[in-house]
Amino acid sequence: MDNTWHAGRGINRKKNLQLQALQFQIKRKVL
Repeated sequence: MDNTWHAGRGINRKKNLQLQALQFQIKRKVL
């Protein structure tokens, strides 16, 4: 149970990093 929970957190962290990267790129384009 712990392993799946940690795996889920890792996936969520990856998604969050990707979203942050996208937002950063958009900000650079706007500026």
